[in-house]
Amino acid sequence: MNLYRRKLEKIANQIDKLATKGKDNYLEYHKYIDELINKGDYATFEEVLSIFYQIDVVDARYVSDIRKTSWNEICFQTKASFLTKLSKVYNQRNVYQQSYNVYSSNVDTTQISLSNPLSTTYSTTGLTPSILLNRVNDVINIEFYEPTIYSTEIYRSTWVDGSATQSDLIQRITVTQSTYQTQIPITHGRDYLITTYQRDTYPNPTNYNIYNYQFTVSKDPLLGQIVEMEQYSQDVKYLMQNKQYARIIGERKTYLEVSKVGATYSVFIDYENPSWTEDQNLLQRYKLALDVLQS
Repeated sequence: MNLYRRKLEKIANQIDKLATKGKDNYLEYHKYIDELINKGDYATFEEVLSIFYQIDVVDARYVSDIRKTSWNEICFQTKASFLTKLSKVYNQRNVYQQSYNVYSSNVDTTQISLSNPLSTTYSTTGLTPSILLNRVNDVINIEFYEPTIYSTEIYRSTWVDGSATQSDLIQRITVTQSTYQTQIPITHGRDYLITTYQRDTYPNPTNYNIYNYQFTVSKDPLLGQIVEMEQYSQDVKYLMQNKQYARIIGERKTYLEVSKVGATYSVFIDYENPSWTEDQNLLQRYKLALDVLQS
């Protein structure tokens, strides 16, 4: 009985090793089943599925059906080594992911977002922002990237249909340097109106421009999205049939598209260290993606 138990455990351990490499390793799983059949251990294999994975194959008519259904279920129950490492990174960063969405585990998470420049009538201008707001601990700083900005006003405001209403001035800044601390609190969420005043220095020093921005502080734990994007560098049809092989030889790469809440653009993460495996590179890409979402 002990010998038989060891045989069960040996088969279960081999299946676990295959599943740990991920779902793409299904061809090796199929080969292993053929090996068990040739050795006369197929009945033992069925018992392993029942005991270790609670998979009942009694009513299955064909081995091919068992191969397909059992592999998906085994992979679902077996956490791949890459996912284990990624889960550790997520725990260290105090975040979690549901589908593409990445959330902070911190219930006090504060998110900030800034619109593109709007005209004095709140219509779109097609311009990129000349200011940047970022949070440092409990302070929100404002940085100026346009040297012609000479004054800025910050209002508590209610936004309705893309326009600011009921605005109360909380801070006026005479701009003589690049960075200032704002008086915007992070203890609660609300909308703000930021108005910049700038004058041209050349060729028309008498030209003045006024731009409005909608700035939002929110307590939503949603940080943004991370979407995986696969890329193949050889024959796509063949590599799609053998993804695990393509991953091993470095012909299948997974890059990341990161969209931060409140941002008007996404970031493409394609970090590549040629001396690393694809799993190592992908883990680093996820770390860089979290840097973007938590910045």
